[in-house]
Amino acid sequence: MSHPKDERPPELDGGSTPEVNLQEVPAELAILPLRDTILFPHAILPLAVARESSVALVNEAVRERKVIGVVTQRDPGIDDPVEADLYRVGTLTHIHKMFKFPDGSLRLVVQGVQRSVCSRSASTSPS
Repeated sequence: MSHPKDERPPELDGGSTPEVNLQEVPAELAILPLRDTILFPHAILPLAVARESSVALVNEAVRERKVIGVVTQRDPGIDDPVEADLYRVGTLTHIHKMFKFPDGSLRLVVQGVQRSVCSRSASTSPS
């Protein structure tokens, strides 16, 4: 059984976000787990975000103009990773562009800002 193809174009967010001021980076960051991807400082990378918790995290970060942390998962097959499933070293990340698709997923253009080390997890879900 085939499903009709959704021909609607993606919804573009209203432009790019302002540059990151490293003096204003909070001690606690929202962490976006990445599957099979590593973002290095200063690198620009397109990301696909589809997990419900990750979409909520990105929407909040864009709405509040926050920098986020991205960390690679140890096992990309885990759908709902916890702290032990993530590497400790990641990257502070600036979201330059966000595209919302009709299926609820997002496409991002992000830039690594600075290497970061996760010391502990304060929460496993976005607020």
